[in-house]
Amino acid sequence: MITIHSEKPNTLIADAVVYSASRRLQLIVEMKSSTETSTGWAMQLLNSLLDNSDFARAPYILLATLDRFYLWRHSPESEDLQEPVYVAPAADALAPYFEHGAKGLAGASRFGFEMAVLSWLNELVGPQGKKFADKEEYRWLTDSGLYEAIKGGSVETEVRL
Repeated sequence: MITIHSEKPNTLIADAVVYSASRRLQLIVEMKSSTETSTGWAMQLLNSLLDNSDFARAPYILLATLDRFYLWRHSPESEDLQEPVYVAPAADALAPYFEHGAKGLAGASRFGFEMAVLSWLNELVGPQGKKFADKEEYRWLTDSGLYEAIKGGSVETEVRL
């Protein structure tokens, strides 16, 4: 969960961030082990976090939930996030990390869910990431430009922004 750090006003600790191969911040990831989410809920959550912080924003923001991934392309000139550019089923990406596939994802603990998201992100930036980019269900990764932005990069957790 992205949290406002109380020691220093307007500082966030992101669940995860993804850097490009050249170490440029490309993606901020917020993870919520919530189900039955909606685009409106996702927009309200991220806009409230952005309203309460002043941080260098990445070109991409991903909200990962147990049921959906919400992806935004972010422009520094924009005050608020608009609708996400892509909403994808989380099971497409995360089911392989659970013993019982999508059924296992439905009963995942918060820790299990977060570990699955981090495993997926690490695979995505690594040499095996191309297997995702080539599949139809992951077309949103290539169409958005996110895959190209992060391939060969690195994933870090609990990063102060």
